[in-house]
Amino acid sequence: MYADRAAIGSGPQEDDADVATWSQFATAGELNAFCAAWLALQCRGMESRGIPVRGAAVLWRQPDTSFAPAAVWPSARHDVSHLAGVARQSLAEGRGLCERGSADGGLQACIAYPVVQSGTACGVAVLDLRPSSESQLQQAMRLLHWGAGWLENKARQQGAQVAEARLHQALQVIDLLGAVGEQDALQPATMALVNELASRLGASRVLAGVVRHQRIRLAAVSHVSWFDRRTAEVDASENVMEEALDQGGLLRAPAAADQPFRITVAHEERRKSATLGAVCSVVLPGRDGPVGVLTAEWPADADPTAIATGAELLEAAALLCGPVFEDKLDRARWLTGRAPNAVSSFVQRLTQRGHATLKIGMAAAVAAVAVLAVAEQDYRVTAKAVIEGEVQRAAVAPFRGYVASAPIRAGAQVAKGQVLAVLDERDLRLEQVRWTSEREQAAQKYHDALAKRDRATAVLQAAQQRQAQAQLDLVDEKLARATIRAPIAGLVVSGDLSQLLDSPVDVGQTLFEIAPLDAYRVALLVDDRDIAQLQVGQTGQLVLTGLTKEPLPLRVTTVTAMAEQREGVNVFRVEAELTRSVPYLRPGMEGVGKVTVGERSVLWVWTHSFTDWLRLALWRWLP
Repeated sequence: MYADRAAIGSGPQEDDADVATWSQFATAGELNAFCAAWLALQCRGMESRGIPVRGAAVLWRQPDTSFAPAAVWPSARHDVSHLAGVARQSLAEGRGLCERGSADGGLQACIAYPVVQSGTACGVAVLDLRPSSESQLQQAMRLLHWGAGWLENKARQQGAQVAEARLHQALQVIDLLGAVGEQDALQPATMALVNELASRLGASRVLAGVVRHQRIRLAAVSHVSWFDRRTAEVDASENVMEEALDQGGLLRAPAAADQPFRITVAHEERRKSATLGAVCSVVLPGRDGPVGVLTAEWPADADPTAIATGAELLEAAALLCGPVFEDKLDRARWLTGRAPNAVSSFVQRLTQRGHATLKIGMAAAVAAVAVLAVAEQDYRVTAKAVIEGEVQRAAVAPFRGYVASAPIRAGAQVAKGQVLAVLDERDLRLEQVRWTSEREQAAQKYHDALAKRDRATAVLQAAQQRQAQAQLDLVDEKLARATIRAPIAGLVVSGDLSQLLDSPVDVGQTLFEIAPLDAYRVALLVDDRDIAQLQVGQTGQLVLTGLTKEPLPLRVTTVTAMAEQREGVNVFRVEAELTRSVPYLRPGMEGVGKVTVGERSVLWVWTHSFTDWLRLALWRWLP
């Protein structure tokens, strides 16, 4: 301990004042108290060695890079302005200096020693001495040199504290940036930002506003999921933000001592009306100007130091989160954000020097579009196609009955008159016996009436006999038609009764459909957008699903005027004939048909579907 005191310059004998000064020096937390105790010990130590000290001062670097007195000896009111020159020169040269002179017939000297930390001058100690000799002056310089180590240590501690505070602030800002960046949309990101700031700043409320058309619109309030924009409080908050936006910097009410002059009328009004401790606003910077404003409000009992630290953190968060906020704002505003920016960036790259690949590609694209607009090709209407028989006959149930047998089913080739199915004849046979019996009974009664010359009974029995014969003829006709035969030779395209044996069928029910194998037609299901371009006589090609290697020529024969719904699409049926047939065609085959309607430009062929849809959409929505 005595070695340390000797380094500062105190003598071996100490009075109560020295003890108090040493106690202040050992326990001083603030810089001014530390410098005052150090300077007092330094000057008293020199005087104890017979070196008179007329005045001394410690100048320390301020936040605005100027130097102001941190301590003056022997009192704060002592005039040390004459020491400014040597102090300024010592700071400029970065070394200890001594200016000699004479006063009252003796030696006068002003000595200064700078406090340098990491190449930056933090302060300077300067003393006005009246040494009796050069040896005393050299001793004073050595004592000042040794004692300045304490000031350098204090500067180093301050630097470490500032670095630690900045590191802590940087970590907090990085956490804020992560909380904002992990949100996809603008509103969740804004809510995450204000909520995180409110908890880290110790503020009662944090608000975020978005710049729209040079005005501020309140976007989020911390810990509030919804707010009414029509309230006076929202208007007041937006007014506070616009005050910061107009001046483009940090605004704080009450203003800090080192804050430059700014107009804070709206901030002061908000602070007083809501009884707040402080209101601080900072602009969120973007690439082309401000994109938003953050406003923090602290309660009336908030610590001023915490408010100052929070204001610094708020400013740092705005600087780092501004670009991220701008990107999310651009994504949220497609028509006024991302699209104009993308177009502007593209135009700049085309007009500025460089970007040869882009310019060559753009020129090639323009040339390609021009060629496509001039070149022509055959335009063909594409439609789904189905092969059908030119003549299609149906075999129906002649009467209500049951299926007895069905040797033929769909897909089989049949000859004309070939048995397709047989209906159960048992009920018809019984009915045939019944009517035969009734006919014979009526005939017997008729003969008896003739024998008895009963004319009336004979007429009645003759009528019943004819009735029974008619019913018997009907039963015989049904028996003859119980065997279902193919009306024409061809392919059975529908009907399979092999799984319906002994099942009932109704009169007129279609059991089989048969199409010839030597005559076909093509049914084209044309979208209603293309039907106006088709006419009878136009030609085209058909590609079947199972025969893709051999397109078949066709010619349109009929364009129907009736539409129908197929798979949710309005289509028209267009019939065409094949101008060339192949032996392996079968009814029911499907494919794609294309009908040539004329020549059009290649660009029109590729884009007309979209342009037609766009015209219809505009016609629908425009007044």
